Amino acid sequence: ILQQDMGTALVTQVRFTATTTSTFVYVEQPLGRTGTCTVSSIGMLPVDQAMQTAVNLTNPWPYGSYRDIQYEMQPAGRTMYFSHPQVTPQRVIFTAPGSFTIEPVTFTGAPTDWGTNDWPAAITFYEGRLWLAGNYSNPSKVWASQSGVFTDFTVGAEADDGLAYTIAKAGYIRWIKGMKALLLGTDNSEFTLSSEGGVITPSDIVIEPQSAYGSLA
Repeated sequence: ILQQDMGTALVTQVRFTATTTSTFVYVEQPLGRTGTCTVSSIGMLPVDQAMQTAVNLTNPWPYGSYRDIQYEMQPAGRTMYFSHPQVTPQRVIFTAPGSFTIEPVTFTGAPTDWGTNDWPAAITFYEGRLWLAGNYSNPSKVWASQSGVFTDFTVGAEADDGLAYTIAKAGYIRWIKGMKALLLGTDNSEFTLSSEGGVITPSDIVIEPQSAYGSLA
């Protein structure tokens, strides 16, 4: 038996043999249901298409605080980066089928704003940079890596150097997302980060308020 949380439902697989073909039966129920549930759907998959055994990785995040984890897949890569306000940023690397490693990210030029139990909570990739934002000491500040070097946060004046920027309006940055512009949400407002020249650089960054809607996470 194997179970997987699909976000809106808990999918359970039970393996059995139907004639000469090994298959799975899915029993789907709404999350949070602990009593009797009605089977909403049954699907049949051959073994090679079914969910495989879960890979267990020892992780550093405090039990009970998993909801504070944010993550983003590295563009064109096999690495996923994770942020958490109490834990140094981590990354999970795919090394082979069914094989993954998890490790703390080693940064060059790491901001002195970061430290024990005081790490950025929000994370995204945008315009070839890794962006991190909002720690306890600097709730309205964003940091970006050097262009094309996701682990180097050395700040400078050149166009491809790392950068740091603090929003003038007070607010704790809860999320950051790279879309057509760089979107950023605090607990009391939403903003876009862009540039006059088309690409954000240390000397060309424009922040504009978009709404007065706040976010919890």
